[in-house]
Order: sequence, then C-alpha cells, then structure tokens
Amino acid sequence: MDDENTRLHNSKDHVECLDLHLKKLRISYYHGTSSHVEFAKFFLSNARALESLVLDVQHDKMGYGWWIEDQQRQLQLEHRASIGAQVDFTSDDCFDYLNDAHEI
Repeated sequence: MDDENTRLHNSKDHVECLDLHLKKLRISYYHGTSSHVEFAKFFLSNARALESLVLDVQHDKMGYGWWIEDQQRQLQLEHRASIGAQVDFTSDDCFDYLNDAHEI
C-alpha cells in the first residue's frame, strides 16, 4: 500500500475534495488493525486541508498509553499532508451498542 500511497500523493490526479476541501474526518470503530491504519494513513497523506482526524476506539484501548503511542507511530504522523492536522483518539459509545446487541 505504501507504493500506492506514494503514487497517489505524487499524482496530479488528486481528488479535489482531498486536496482542498476535506477538513474534518471521524473514523468510527477504529481497531488499529493494519487495514484501519492504512485507511487512516491514506487521508493523512493526501488531505492537504485536513484540520482534524478523530479515531473512535474501544474504551478499554484508551487506558493503554502504549497502544496509542504505537498507533501514532504506525500512522506516521510526521508525513501528514497537512502539518497542522490534529489527530485525536477518543472512546465513543458506539462500541457499547455492539456489546449490548442481542439476537432477536
């Protein structure tokens, strides 16, 4: 995926929305798997107008500082297209709904 990200980043065919208009993005149900990391990295690497990326994670992950630090490292925040983009991890109640789901 790195080659693809590099190709997209260097391409003159950027999607205009990423280049100029996408300012805020929230990714719910972020688990930190490699596919989730690559998905978030795509936006961080290509959205030049991005001001804020919020990653909703499971509540229990918020208690592990090492997990947040590892995710920040994997996201390669130093390679953001928008240097001012803020990346925040938050615990939304969206995961609680999944845990409380029952078969009907």
